[in-house]
Amino acid sequence: MRIQLKLSPNTQPVPFNHLHELTKRLHHWLGPQNALHDGLSLYSFGWLRGGERIGNGLWFPNGATWNVSFYNSDYGIQLAKGILADRSAFFGMQVDKAIEMPFPQFTEKQLFRVDGAVVARQVRDDLTREYLLYDNPEADEALTRVFRKKCWTQASMLTMQKTQM
Repeated sequence: MRIQLKLSPNTQPVPFNHLHELTKRLHHWLGPQNALHDGLSLYSFGWLRGGERIGNGLWFPNGATWNVSFYNSDYGIQLAKGILADRSAFFGMQVDKAIEMPFPQFTEKQLFRVDGAVVARQVRDDLTREYLLYDNPEADEALTRVFRKKCWTQASMLTMQKTQM
C-alpha cells in the first residue's frame, strides 16, 4: 500500500539532513511499540517533494508531498489512524490530506527508481550500527543480503496468507 501525504507549508526551515525526522514521525504515527521499529524494514518512504533551497535549508511554500509505502496494508491503516490522532508532522507542517495511491498494473518490463535514500548498514561486533556508503565494498554485500531476506520474508508472508484463505 502506498500513501501520499499532502503537507501544509513549513513554518521553520527544513535542514538538508532531515530524513531522521521523517523516520521519527512515521514511527510516532505507527505507535510506540510498532513491529516495524528497528526490525526488518518492510516499508519505505521518499523524500519530501516540492521544496526549494533558500539559504541553509529547504522551504515548501506550497506545501510538500511525501510518499510512504508498506508491504502489509495493515500498517497503512495504522498510519492513517495515527495521523487522525495527531496531524502535526515536522518543521511546522501539518498533514492536510492522505491519499491511497492505486496499485500499479504491470503489463510489460518496468523501470523502477527509488523515491528516497537507500540505507545500507551492518551491525558491528560491539552491536553498534555502521552505515555503509555506496563506495564501501561491503555495501553491495549488505544490500544483497537484506534484499534476499526481504524477498524470502515477503514470499513466506504470501504463502501464509494463501493457506489462511
